[in-house]
Amino acid sequence: MKRIISCALLLFFILPKTNAQQAMEKGQSSVNLYYGLNVLTAYYKGLADAANVTGEVEIKGVGPVGIVYEYMVAEKIGLGGEFGYALTSVKYRGNEDPGSAMIYDYKASVTTMRAQLRMNLHFAKSEKFDGYVLFNGGYRNYNVVWESNDPFFDNVNQSSFVPIGVKVGLGLRYFFVPNFGLHAEIALGSPLMCAGLSFKF
Repeated sequence: MKRIISCALLLFFILPKTNAQQAMEKGQSSVNLYYGLNVLTAYYKGLADAANVTGEVEIKGVGPVGIVYEYMVAEKIGLGGEFGYALTSVKYRGNEDPGSAMIYDYKASVTTMRAQLRMNLHFAKSEKFDGYVLFNGGYRNYNVVWESNDPFFDNVNQSSFVPIGVKVGLGLRYFFVPNFGLHAEIALGSPLMCAGLSFKF
């Protein structure tokens, strides 16, 4: 990932300026709608398989889903914001005490919300293809909830101690028609990978 970002930054600074039309130009706006890879869902499923859990287990995930707005303030620089949401939940019904016939329900959920400022540095010189390095910073909060009807279980509701996060990554867009296309991003942050629709106006 570090090599990819370093190469993209190098391209941003060494590519010469040109009057040729490019996918995103100064004064234009764009909106990305995305759905991303839920790392926690995959992690908990792998953990349940490895532990050979005997009770009933249900693992679900929503997102990461989000929206990104960008306004091109210069030929290669776009500023905007990103809002993202993700939810992972694990439900378990069983009993860890072999000597008891009682069955209890356990539930854990992790909710992530982000509202961050964004800067994109564009390096592509194409009418349809757009490549950029992204930098995010701002509000990011985890909320973890553990609850059960087991009388010996202590319920937990905990949020991030410092609800601030940053993200750096690489994005690619391709516009099939002048104002509509697809995009994909990889990043050090949440979501790790995402893809979706792009609109510009």
